[in-house]
Amino acid sequence: MELDELKANWKSIDLRVTQLERKQTLKPAGNRLKLEPIFELIVGALTAVWTGNLLANNFSRILSAPWTAVPALLLDALAIFTISLSIRQLSVISSFDYSGSVVQMQRKVAQMRAMRVRSTRVTFLAGLPLWMIFPTVAGQAIFGIDFVRAVSAPWIFSNVIFGVILVAVIVFTARRSGERSRFFRWVDNVFAGAAIVEAEARLAEVSEFANEA
Repeated sequence: MELDELKANWKSIDLRVTQLERKQTLKPAGNRLKLEPIFELIVGALTAVWTGNLLANNFSRILSAPWTAVPALLLDALAIFTISLSIRQLSVISSFDYSGSVVQMQRKVAQMRAMRVRSTRVTFLAGLPLWMIFPTVAGQAIFGIDFVRAVSAPWIFSNVIFGVILVAVIVFTARRSGERSRFFRWVDNVFAGAAIVEAEARLAEVSEFANEA
């Protein structure tokens, strides 16, 4: 065997070993990335089934007073949004190539982060003025669809207005502070999830090791 051929074979073996080491380092972090979307998928599916049952069991009453279905329909829409987002995240994770390019993996994780942060922001901000939806639907499930009539309209209206004002204040403050605010960077990490932060740290370590090598 010639020297050049020996060098080529050694380089090929070295590359394979590096890929295996990278896979062993990154795959556990990638598996943990699946946990949050799977949990959210289960919660979303159970919520959709629950609200769907509630609407189906009270269909005749809803026909006579359609507005009583609004809380359950809003909660159902949120559940469907959660399900679709979870499926999209799991699709991105399934496309990970743990033995491939670190840069490509970093792009995939960045895509996951952006997806989770945007969706959690929307859910959180929407939840501020509409937080009473879940307890209202729970009341309808326990006491009947007409439970919504027992809820004070001024109380609902004042809560929605207060929530909208709070959302406006948060969005304005976040845009003014932006990347400079340590607090909002921390909030972004919370919205992204611990698994995303861990995956980013692992990728940074692998990338640093590859550069040093």
